[in-house]
Amino acid sequence: MANNLNDISKTHPDLVRELAEKWYGKNDSTDWILRPTAVSIGEDILFSFTVLAESDVKARLEYGIDYVKAYAKWSKCIYGRT
Repeated sequence: MANNLNDISKTHPDLVRELAEKWYGKNDSTDWILRPTAVSIGEDILFSFTVLAESDVKARLEYGIDYVKAYAKWSKCIYGRT
């Protein structure tokens, strides 16, 4: 089901959004498929941020990406740079 919705969303994103809004919260077994996502598998994402410090400071910046694995188990990758 998730693959089909993903394929349909490439040509009819509004239809998939409407279906997800209508279906989400109705069945716990399928809610994980309809969870809101920002990016589909294989798509690029560009994000940026600005860090302001009032003085020199050593810092480590990290970001995490959550994704669904087999059997609806969630996992997270953490990326960072000092």
